[in-house]
Amino acid sequence: MIYSFDKYEIDAARRVLLHRGDSVPLTPRLFDTLLYLVQHHNRVVTKEELLRSIWPNVFAEENNLTQSISALRRILNERKGDNRFIVTVAGHGYRFAAPVTISNA
Repeated sequence: MIYSFDKYEIDAARRVLLHRGDSVPLTPRLFDTLLYLVQHHNRVVTKEELLRSIWPNVFAEENNLTQSISALRRILNERKGDNRFIVTVAGHGYRFAAPVTISNA
């Protein structure tokens, strides 16, 4: 599947994020976090759900998730309070805010 938003594409099969056709380097954990948020863009994803999905069978704290979200915002060139892509829903989790188009690769 290819997930497109703004000027970005995520190729889930190849595990790559592209910006205007250029590869954007991501660690596997950051890629998984972004992919999960984009795949569930139509709803708020709780912090607990993300921790269980991205760090299965590993002890991870909420701080790990917070750092990942912060890193993704920097990678996606979001400025503080911008909320073009990742919105924090206080007390609940995160929501991917940009419209997402899905196509088969």
